[in-house]
Amino acid sequence: MIGSRTSVWINPFRHSILGALAAGFGSLCLGPLAHAGSAPASLRLKLSPDEVLSPGQTVAVSVAFADAGGAACPSDQRRRVMLSVSGSGGVLEQDHVDVEAGQWVSAAVTFRAVSSGDVFINARTPGLAASQVVVSIRSRKSRWELGLFETAVFADPGVSFALKARAPNATAARAGSWEVGNPVTIYAILDEARDVSRRAVLEVWTEPQTPWIDVGSVRSDGGRAKGPITGLHTAVTLPGRSDDGELCVFARIVEEGAGRPPQTECLHFERPVASRIAFDPQLLTISAYETDVPLTVVLVNQFDGYNTTAGESHNIELISHNANARVEPQSPCSLPERAGTCLRLNAARGRATLKWSRLPAGTQIKLTARDVDDTQDLHEGTAEITIVAKPAALALLAAFGGCLGGLARLFYLGVSLAGRNRSRLDSRGFVHLGFSGLFGVILFQATGVALGLLPSAASATGLGQAFVLGTVGGYGGIVVLGRLFDQVLPAAKTA
Repeated sequence: MIGSRTSVWINPFRHSILGALAAGFGSLCLGPLAHAGSAPASLRLKLSPDEVLSPGQTVAVSVAFADAGGAACPSDQRRRVMLSVSGSGGVLEQDHVDVEAGQWVSAAVTFRAVSSGDVFINARTPGLAASQVVVSIRSRKSRWELGLFETAVFADPGVSFALKARAPNATAARAGSWEVGNPVTIYAILDEARDVSRRAVLEVWTEPQTPWIDVGSVRSDGGRAKGPITGLHTAVTLPGRSDDGELCVFARIVEEGAGRPPQTECLHFERPVASRIAFDPQLLTISAYETDVPLTVVLVNQFDGYNTTAGESHNIELISHNANARVEPQSPCSLPERAGTCLRLNAARGRATLKWSRLPAGTQIKLTARDVDDTQDLHEGTAEITIVAKPAALALLAAFGGCLGGLARLFYLGVSLAGRNRSRLDSRGFVHLGFSGLFGVILFQATGVALGLLPSAASATGLGQAFVLGTVGGYGGIVVLGRLFDQVLPAAKTA
């Protein structure tokens, strides 16, 4: 009998069963609402375990999100975040991370230090303010590792720190610039070979003068700002310029006296202009039943922001790299040779429709948008659209796996669905199978929410995940619910 072999497992865990049921139903009903909140406005880079490395050491880099007020929040859509490194002092194992909707922090990417210096790591994605962190790579030698006549010297022994900055849109071939009207952060980075007081004070001023300056966590209103040096890196935040032009920042350590020339870093500010095309979003997951998918085409400026006002018109060709998918623009352009694929973009955003047929779940459709005007002053943009199984189909597959798992458990216990009297079916066995299917769905959904597998679990591999998790949930459901079923549906007493 089922109850006789499972009852010893139930009593200690009776409340746990109810908790598991509540958690599972909560994930089914509230899972889609769990990530509701503020929309992200900027990226945040995180380093673990430290921002100071020796050559050969590694650090994990991950990307998080913040809303307009600076509070942490999840991503509102699937995003591809591009990562880059300034100079040759270190390398990243990959140049981008993909983040799912509802995900708070991306998967970690390993940065490996190669040679001594200071390296900026930048993160960028269309529509959000970029983020950067600075990593200092220092060759460390203890006193007994130095030779008899060897001393630790730096290129300029008279300099105890340096002001360093890197524009968010800088590349190896271009210095880059900062956006007018936005605050900027530069860093005062200490030279470890110098003996700088732990309580040293950094003094900062600008030309032209800015309304305020933050030195570390200390704010000063206008004029010269002073704040303590809190570590190897001291952040200096400025409001930036309100118009195009240069802003020069000067800094010195107060304890070193006014006779030493200050460190200087000049920043170039410019207004945003459209520089490339992008799809919003770049990564999109659609159901296998959605054959007509609306698309949004936007213009992105040099600072990764979306253009919010209409500018000059552009002819944008929309190309599908899949033979069974095509893009139909809502506002076609007047180029006969590109009829049916060209979008006339007269405003900040344009609309189109993706139409496809006979494509299985797991298929990726790649799209390209490129400027076909004579000037061709916009860089092309791309998008990846993944076709997935419908969530209801995944739940049904998990329920089917749960029923199979429950059936396997019944066979293991030597119980037939026909019961003792084989002339009629045993309702107890079918009740067990029903609950096994339910537990299969609950385990699949709860695991997806807890591990961030949903909605990405609805991919080609998601079908397998749904079936396997459903089977495990169904098999385990029989184990933990056997005693409960004995109490609700007791076996008929035999004479």
